[in-house]
Amino acid sequence: MNCPNICPTTLAALERVRQTLPERQRKDFVSLLVTVDPGRDTPAELRSYVRYFSPDARGLVIPKVPLRQAAAAWGVGFEYSNITAPDRYDVNHTTGVYLVDREGNRRVVWDYTQLNLTDRIAADVRTVMP
Repeated sequence: MNCPNICPTTLAALERVRQTLPERQRKDFVSLLVTVDPGRDTPAELRSYVRYFSPDARGLVIPKVPLRQAAAAWGVGFEYSNITAPDRYDVNHTTGVYLVDREGNRRVVWDYTQLNLTDRIAADVRTVMP
């Protein structure tokens, strides 16, 4: 994983939220990180990375073409910059965090700046996942 700030901070915040939930909801609350860097992030590396933050977290690697389509459908933006070699570049991406219900519907979107609002996010989760 090559994301130095946003991704680790987000995963840590989501685990803090998960820990505040009642046991039944905690089991159903799963953090899913979809990498926007499939050229460097392997499934095994991503699995290890997300599990560092939570034993229940999941990672998903999608090939570049369908990733662009999925990102556009979810309103996620990303770009590669400072490219100096095939495996040496930066990835800039949006910071939305989505609460998705059991049917796969996007119910709440939190911005990265809201991730310190653990109680507020946990309340949203309890509302969506009664």
